[in-house]
Amino acid sequence: MSIDEAKLLEERKLLEEDYKSTEERIKLIEAEVGKLKSNLNAIFGAIQQTDKFLAIINESKKLKESKKTEKKSEVA
Repeated sequence: MSIDEAKLLEERKLLEEDYKSTEERIKLIEAEVGKLKSNLNAIFGAIQQTDKFLAIINESKKLKESKKTEKKSEVA
């Protein structure tokens, strides 16, 4: 088997197709990573908001308990 110009040109064409295919896959994966990062940020925002609501509820409970304690002190 000998290597000639036609064989090398055929091989080059295959390599170019592989290159383009790989490049396209990278673009798709990068786009998907971008979407996943956006989703991750949205989820983290939801976690922060939930934590804020939990803090508000806990503060409200403490306030109610302190008012109950004050009323008990006034009655005694």
